[in-house]
Amino acid sequence: MFKKLLISTCSFTILLSATLKSESVYAPAVTVTGGQEEVDSLSGSGTFIDYETIEANNYDNIDQILKTIPGVYSREENGYGIFPNISLRGTDPGRSQKLTIMEDGVLAQPAPYTDFSAYYNPTSGNKSGIEVLMGSSQILYGPRTTGGVLNYLTTPIPQKRRFHLKTTYGNYLGVIGTGKSSGPSNMQWGDVRTHAYYGDTFNTNIGDLGVLVELYGRGDGGFRNWKEISQGASGFHKYEPMLKLSYAPNFDPTGFDLTHSFELKANHTRMIGDLGYAGVSRHDIKSNTWKAYGYTQKDRIWTERIAGHFKYNVEIPKFFDTKVTTTAYASKFHRDWAKAAEYSSTLNDTDGGTKFYTADQADELDTIDTGGAAGITVENKHNNRTYRVRGVEIRANSVFTTPVGDKSLDHSLTYGTRWHYDAYYDQSFYDYYNLFNSVMTLTSSTEKEAASYKEYKTWGRSLYIQDAISYNNLTVTPGFRYEKVDAKRTIGSLLSQDVEGYSGGVGFNYVQNGNLSFFGGVHQGSSFPKGADIFTSASGSRENMDPETSFAKEIGFRYKDVEKGLNTKAAFFHTDFEDLIVSSNTGAGTAVTQNAGEVEIYGIEFSGKYDLGYNMGWSLNNPWTIAYTYTEAEFQNDAKKSDGDTIYGNAAKGNDLPFINNHQLTIGTDFIKGPFSVGTIGNWKSSTWSSGENVNTKANDTRIGKIPARWVWDVKSSYKVGGIKYSAGVHNVFNNKYITTFLPLGPRPGAPLSAYFGITYDY
Repeated sequence: MFKKLLISTCSFTILLSATLKSESVYAPAVTVTGGQEEVDSLSGSGTFIDYETIEANNYDNIDQILKTIPGVYSREENGYGIFPNISLRGTDPGRSQKLTIMEDGVLAQPAPYTDFSAYYNPTSGNKSGIEVLMGSSQILYGPRTTGGVLNYLTTPIPQKRRFHLKTTYGNYLGVIGTGKSSGPSNMQWGDVRTHAYYGDTFNTNIGDLGVLVELYGRGDGGFRNWKEISQGASGFHKYEPMLKLSYAPNFDPTGFDLTHSFELKANHTRMIGDLGYAGVSRHDIKSNTWKAYGYTQKDRIWTERIAGHFKYNVEIPKFFDTKVTTTAYASKFHRDWAKAAEYSSTLNDTDGGTKFYTADQADELDTIDTGGAAGITVENKHNNRTYRVRGVEIRANSVFTTPVGDKSLDHSLTYGTRWHYDAYYDQSFYDYYNLFNSVMTLTSSTEKEAASYKEYKTWGRSLYIQDAISYNNLTVTPGFRYEKVDAKRTIGSLLSQDVEGYSGGVGFNYVQNGNLSFFGGVHQGSSFPKGADIFTSASGSRENMDPETSFAKEIGFRYKDVEKGLNTKAAFFHTDFEDLIVSSNTGAGTAVTQNAGEVEIYGIEFSGKYDLGYNMGWSLNNPWTIAYTYTEAEFQNDAKKSDGDTIYGNAAKGNDLPFINNHQLTIGTDFIKGPFSVGTIGNWKSSTWSSGENVNTKANDTRIGKIPARWVWDVKSSYKVGGIKYSAGVHNVFNNKYITTFLPLGPRPGAPLSAYFGITYDY
């Protein structure tokens, strides 16, 4: 059904007339950076990426989108950006746990306090903008303030009637045997995407009524394949409808000259994917890069999320021009991820055995691929979990002036509070299969026999205040945040624990002239452990951890010359971490979160844009973009644990943090002539370690090694006529074979060369 819908939509798009025009829409409801116009006045580092930038490259992968921002590290996992591992300025990237991830300013992680691993991440391909905050700018956006903020902006309700439809079709041309998949996903195509929405605002005698209906869908056949049986692996499909309603009355029932507006949003996301944790051996990653082993053929993930929020905005002009936004939000997220965990050389064995990431020899690889001569038992673990979130946040901004002698200071005071509750329920179980002659047969399951049940709940309360104090060309912004966390768990008996966190700092922005400004600040951040890791375990594998703290400094400048199409930014940053909390293996073993001690991170960020064609007087525009990051991230003490299951074990003082490249560079250019454009963008990452040990190899552990440096180039083109735009491009145009990560279970290949063609229609 999903396939038929996408193909029908594509056919409908091709038949549309090209004579209709699009109408302008409201600007997105920017909540973090202030948008393209305000981001350069922040007292700290921030970046806003608009829809045109996302759409031009046909990106639906947050890893690809963020490569244009200096200071952002993204460890790819499956080539789609579904489960991103994002780090801002060198924090632990595992499952993006250190970030505050939001959608329209509302917390978006499955359980932001209890279990903030991003097994759900907002879809990128249907967003109107993406915002990133680092350093002292993040005080207002907890609960964690050591790692930065990532905010996704959904499609705004248009001011006038608007219909938008974009359909693209692509395929992987760099690998043979893709486009097929087994199981319920039943995908028989390459990559098909459709994004459609219709919206309007109606002017009535009681005010403005707005509505937006949106649908986004994507199906991808995958690019990894099984050698012994003619089936593909690693594909997925996803659909995501959304509804927005707004109402802005043209009267004030209170009689106090107030302005009111309301917004209701509801969205539903569902995904099924043939995705697992398995990597490729060191031998096969070179000779058969996109191989998937036979034991992974039952790997599959099902996820579903239902979420919504209600916002009430009121403006009180007679009380310091105060604006108050009250947001009530709720979500439910469920995932069941079945993936191969261990194997035994004895058939029908349910006692577990050897971890798959230890296999790296030819005979071992043949055994896990086909079952070998005698067959093996494969243990598939279902991480079956349900997450619930609900909360209310009240945020206000007041503008006023205070006299200082014969001068005055202008204030923009932002303050607020949040009451939050979230929980997750773990009902994991195991399936056992016999793998023989490349065929897996289910023999037993613990789902109904002895399903484990764990329950974690967290209540969070926060208070924050930040004042932007301006005098002439200088703005100084002090701020403070307080978080109180009450965590409870039920595993046989009820346990509870309270944790407090404090964040604060001050930033500045000084405008030298119309082109040049300076910014900087100091900031103390706090990040508490997730609910399951607040408690000490009886076995000692889990310690009772305090929140990690950071002390961050940054200083930089911005230079903009609109007439020449020049825009540059550079910053130096330095962060000291104490009690750094790291995810020990990201799902690869039995160990859990641990404390890595003290870490020092510092570096330089630079970004720039320049239109060469305009400045040279050419008959076309030729904008260039560059983003460069240099980072040093080092342990300041030996690892506190030497657990062989953790990638942070055996780290020594002076070693580099894993997955933090010393150098990153993105460079791109476009040639634009009227309705036609063509361009390219390339991304280079230097080599990096996959473990705190900083060793090239380790016996019986394919997760340990050094990830080589690599370049990846994309090309794009588009032509617009009337209300229709045609686009085409190639990702990884040189079909570069490269390793993205060694986690969770061995080397993972990046996506091969893929080509696409798309049509966008606006009315």
